[in-house]
Amino acid sequence: MESWDNWFDGPGVTTDFMTEREQPPVQEREAF
Repeated sequence: MESWDNWFDGPGVTTDFMTEREQPPVQEREAF
């Protein structure tokens, strides 16, 4: 559980998710 807390508390986690969501699904298309 400690690792999960650190992951959520870690700075940049929310920003990473935001950037991923903001970016268009270009990588996904390439994967397909």
